[in-house]
Amino acid sequence: MLAKNLPCVMMIGISKPLTRQQGDALNAQRTTIATLAAAAFASAAKAVAPSYVAASVGMGVRTYTNQILPTYHADDVLVSIEAQVNGGIGPQRTLSTLIIKA
Repeated sequence: MLAKNLPCVMMIGISKPLTRQQGDALNAQRTTIATLAAAAFASAAKAVAPSYVAASVGMGVRTYTNQILPTYHADDVLVSIEAQVNGGIGPQRTLSTLIIKA
């Protein structure tokens, strides 16, 4: 693959099917991230707005974070694709992970 005549390095990784314990661990991390994001936004909102507004912001951020982060299940397979191009304005890198549901 070439990006405007520059070589592109691509790496593809395919996982073994997730075990139940791995899925539970990833889902626990998802919950932790949602809680931390909600706390950060709520405390920032509390500095400039009343407490009831900050609580609403925190709940909204938590709900949004839980919606955009994926939920993992046993036997899901993760396919990770990474590509990098050197040159131009500097190294450009992209990474994407697909979940193949069991």
